[in-house]
This record gives sequence, structure tokens and C-alpha cells, in this order.
Amino acid sequence: MDPDLADNWFFESVKKYNSLYMYDLQQQVISADWISEQGLCVSISNGRKHEILELSLPDRILVGEEQAALLKDRDFRVETGGFVEDRVTSLSHLPNTRNVVASTDVDNSVSILQIGGENSDLICKQQTIVNKTPLRESSHVGVLSDNQVLFGSGVNDLCLTDVTIGTIISHFTGEMCKETLPISCLAPLDGSTCLACERSRGQTYTIDTRDSKLMCDLYASFHSNSIITSIHSNSCHNSSESYWTMCVSPDMKYIYQISNKGEFRYMDIRNSKNTVTIATKLSSTSQKINLSCSSSGKYLAMSGFDGNIQIYNINNITTENKLEAIFKHEGHMANSSQPETLLSTVHLWYPGQSELVLSGASDGSLHAWRPAFV
Repeated sequence: MDPDLADNWFFESVKKYNSLYMYDLQQQVISADWISEQGLCVSISNGRKHEILELSLPDRILVGEEQAALLKDRDFRVETGGFVEDRVTSLSHLPNTRNVVASTDVDNSVSILQIGGENSDLICKQQTIVNKTPLRESSHVGVLSDNQVLFGSGVNDLCLTDVTIGTIISHFTGEMCKETLPISCLAPLDGSTCLACERSRGQTYTIDTRDSKLMCDLYASFHSNSIITSIHSNSCHNSSESYWTMCVSPDMKYIYQISNKGEFRYMDIRNSKNTVTIATKLSSTSQKINLSCSSSGKYLAMSGFDGNIQIYNINNITTENKLEAIFKHEGHMANSSQPETLLSTVHLWYPGQSELVLSGASDGSLHAWRPAFV
């Protein structure tokens, strides 16, 4: 990036952001999850060396600008860390514990990692839980409670496990599925039900962990007898090459989905007879697209299409059926030496604060920022 252009972006950011902090982890940021009010766990990799870090947020990020000016500390601190054998593709914190569930790009098993201890600053593997249907593909994880986790790489190989004893309780084989259906994510609704997003077409499955036979194809049910509204759908339905992901609103009432072809859709879980599909100008060859809803339920954040993170007002989407960003974080690209190859890899809303976002990119940059519009 031209230094003058980067300087111009930095000066413009004074108007666009209430606060902006930029850091460099020097290796690609792969995944992250919050583990406390002031800490998060991050996996990074340079392709040969793979690490897990516990980072503590500086105090000034979490307070107002007037208070922040009185605080000197403005850097992340590495509290604990450790090397792992394989590239960790996802991290999920187990509530009320110092443990995270990690999946890798080697197979669909998961590992339980302990984040330090009383006399240790190391992140260590406690156990590995092997899927009942071993596949050479990464698992996705849905944390139902501090001891129960649903994981797997497809609708046909989901396992419910008790992580305290490392035992698989149930195996969901998806008997009604005649083909292998890889998934892109799992979204728990409560302690016993979870949604799974099939990645090539965006089919949404509801899993009831109380009965391994209770698996409902939500997508098929609302398409069989529903009203489907498609807005400018000329580029939609090239499903065989699409990669879909989804998120659920904090009140567990709405599903939002996006594909790497730029097709967006949303539906009310309580009234699945109406779903809206919107074609956008977004496009990516990556399968690292991410979609998340703010804790207030007002905003959607999207990343993985390029080096930017887009923010959308959900009310604008549902009232106007348009997907137009109200804010774009361009900081990763503006400060990159190779912006044309840069990809935003992860973003997280800070729990309980809809205005604070943390984002990471393929060049190792890690940013924490508050848009000025909130």
C-alpha cells in the first residue's frame, strides 16, 4: 500500500471511528473466541508453526474515550500460549471454565485445551475426542453447555460428547440423508437444540440432542410449502459451487445466511413460510467467509470476501430488502503491503457491547474498533 494512501486513511479514520487500535501478531489469524470479559483465545499459523495464544485486552479498549485518555496501556498482553501440532481451524470456549474446544484441518476429531493453570502459563491439550465417523475434514463445534459439545464435519457425522469425561453420548447419522452433506457451522439455540448449516446449498437442519433421531431439515420444510421472495436473483442458485454460512440472532428468532457467491437470505424461525433471498455484489473464492450478529441484534458483520469487514443494519435489510453496508472497516487493507491478496479471516463482536468489534486478517494484523455511527 502506498504510504501516502495509508496516511490519508489514518487521518480519515478520525471521523469514522470512535476508537481504533491496531496490533500485529506476525502470523495469520485463523480463529478466535472470547474466554472472559477482558480476554480472548486466538489461533495463529505461518503454515509451518501453529500457536494458540491467550490475549488480554488493554483496559483503554473497554472504557470510554475520556477515560481511555488517562490509561497508558494500549497493547494486548500474551497471558498464556502454546504450540500445537496442526493448524487449528476453530476455537470455542467452554463457559465457566478455562478450557476451549479446538478443531484442526487434519480430521473431524476435536481436542480440549486447558488455558494455563495455577502454576503454568502454557496452553496444553487435555484430551482428544475422536468422531465415530472419522473423516479427513475439519469439525465444526456447537457448545451447548460447559460440559456438552456437539461436533462434526457433516450432517451425517455429528457427535454429542461430554467433555468432562471425553465420552460420546449420541451419534447423529442423518439417516434421512442419501448423500454426504458437509456443514459450515453449528449454532446452538439452547442446551438441547442446535442448528446446522449445510455448506453447498445452505440447507438448515435442526438437531435435538435429547433424541438422535430428531433431526429436521428446516430448509426443506419451509421450501415445500412456503412463499419465497427472491430479490434480483439473476446470479443465485449456482449451488453446486457455493459455500454457505449462517448465524442466529441473539433472541434465537432469526436466521441469517450468506454464500461466497453473494447470495443472502434471512428467515424467521417461528414463521418459516416466508424467507427472503437477496443477490448482492459480494463474491469470493474463499471458504472462510464469516457472518455474525451483534449482541443487541441490530447489526450484522460480514468478513472473508476481501480484506474488509462490512457492517449492516438489520432493520434496513428487513424493511428494504437491500444488503447495503452502513460501515466498512478498511484498516487491514489500508495498512497492508499486499492488499490485493489480503483476506479478513475472523471478526468478533465484544459480548454485551454492540459497538466494539475485533477483527483479524491473513497478514497477522489484529484490530479492535468502534464505528462512529453507533
